[in-house]
Amino acid sequence: MKPKLLLGLALVLSGGLFGCSTTPCHSDIASKQPLNSITPESANPLSVPSCDGADVDKNLTKQISGILTECQKIKPGMTRAELLKVVTTEGGLSTATHRTFVCRGCHYIKVDVEFTLSEPGQNMLEERPTDTISKISKPYLEWSFID
Repeated sequence: MKPKLLLGLALVLSGGLFGCSTTPCHSDIASKQPLNSITPESANPLSVPSCDGADVDKNLTKQISGILTECQKIKPGMTRAELLKVVTTEGGLSTATHRTFVCRGCHYIKVDVEFTLSEPGQNMLEERPTDTISKISKPYLEWSFID
């Protein structure tokens, strides 16, 4: 199993990205809005608190927010062709029913997608534009795989 790090958790807890420890620096903020209730509409990426006077890279934060907003457009029921307008394929093992995709803006941000094949008896290795998404993971961070 590949190690995965949920992007939302990484953004909040990452010491490397924000220069913070792995515990929330501003517990009053964390207690007012649980992480699972934050949406792109409610989050303001330009007002992220910093710790120990460290500067937050507002441009990077804005870029990641844009990428996550794009990822949220992916929904079950969409076709593979519609999906490929938002993301691109990742290297590694895949089948027609399961594949990892990378965001176009940053290939370290990934989603795992499961498909329902468009034709009964379709070959498990034959990906078709008309296959539909049955399940999608939350975006996560991981190094790229190159075949």
